[in-house]
Amino acid sequence: MDTYIKATIDVRKNIIFKKCNNYKLMKIAANLFDRIYKLGEQCRDVNEFENKFLESYLSEKYKYLFEKVEGDLE
Repeated sequence: MDTYIKATIDVRKNIIFKKCNNYKLMKIAANLFDRIYKLGEQCRDVNEFENKFLESYLSEKYKYLFEKVEGDLE
């Protein structure tokens, strides 16, 4: 996997895991990021990854998870 793709995924992962205090959400996030890493392995560069990620259902799941984590903080 391209280093930049891995870094992009790791940034998103850190945002979720640093803010998440809910065990169920952490489990969902771990599963989601496994799928995102698999998508990243299929891509040649960051642009291709970002395009595929945004077109996939994974981006909607990430958005939902991000909103849930942000909501837990309030």
